[in-house]
Amino acid sequence: MKSNLNPRRAMEQNNNHIESNIVPTQNKKYGKYISIKQIIDDTLPSPDPIIGDGILLEQTLLLIKGKQKAWKSMFAMNLSIALAKGESFSIFKIKRKQRVLLLSSEGGYYPNRDRINKMAKRFPEAAELDLFMCFDPRLKIDQNDGQEQIRQKLSLFNPSVLIIDPLIKFHNSDENSAKEMIKVMNELRNLIEDYKLSIILVHHMGKNGNSGSRGSSVIEGEYDSCIEMSITDKKKKEVSLEFDLRHFESPDKKKIVFDVNTFWFESEIRVLSKPAKLVQEFGPINRKLLANKLVESGSYSSINNAYKPIKTDIDKGILVIDKDEQITLAKL
Repeated sequence: MKSNLNPRRAMEQNNNHIESNIVPTQNKKYGKYISIKQIIDDTLPSPDPIIGDGILLEQTLLLIKGKQKAWKSMFAMNLSIALAKGESFSIFKIKRKQRVLLLSSEGGYYPNRDRINKMAKRFPEAAELDLFMCFDPRLKIDQNDGQEQIRQKLSLFNPSVLIIDPLIKFHNSDENSAKEMIKVMNELRNLIEDYKLSIILVHHMGKNGNSGSRGSSVIEGEYDSCIEMSITDKKKKEVSLEFDLRHFESPDKKKIVFDVNTFWFESEIRVLSKPAKLVQEFGPINRKLLANKLVESGSYSSINNAYKPIKTDIDKGILVIDKDEQITLAKL
């Protein structure tokens, strides 16, 4: 039997009978519409931060800014690997694995390949991580074909975290134009909503550090959290971090150190023994082979003598040995 109600009236009556326990539906274009009762009745705990202390939350935007040559790209790569592994590093707390897509235009493929290989020695299973990378700067967020390609890859890889390094290489807009940068930042927000991911943007600061990030204030006004990197001691590779969080209390300023041997940022640089230095250089290594390398290097006169410092480092927790006699460097 055909209803006598007009469509608008029928819809209003239907909405009046919506039960509070109905899961909010997803509108294909504009997202969720939910009632205040559903919000009040929702007692599920909030998801843990992707990076602890509120530095990166689900479906938010983290800005990493600093002057040129402040090791921002190295830091972004550290983050990409650590997030994919679900393991903390330096002062950054990471509890669970993420699928990560890194778009980088700093250095080209081969230099980045060498960096990644060096960083990957930290984790024996690095090759199995859900981490995907692209080093093609022709992808442009503000162009239709670039948007389409990025969206295709997001659909293909389904990352929970997208890292863009640096922002300026992935658009053709005038960064000093608020009108143009609003379009860029709006598209990034659209990606967050459409693909339920978080975004980490690497952005250069102007030559005058006091003036903040280069370009329009639209970029500064859009982030949910921000890490500003600045070199405090170039010789020691010491970097200062300042935080600005809009949903959590901002942490105090921190200092980290870039280890040129591992290409990882640490809260401090360890003074390593000779066995530990070899493990750091070669990655996971069999105990017998490590002893042989210590003898070959001239550090010890015999295999038996070389076993002693290895055992000492294991007892001290500097080195870790598994049931297959594979030795790795203990995490800080």
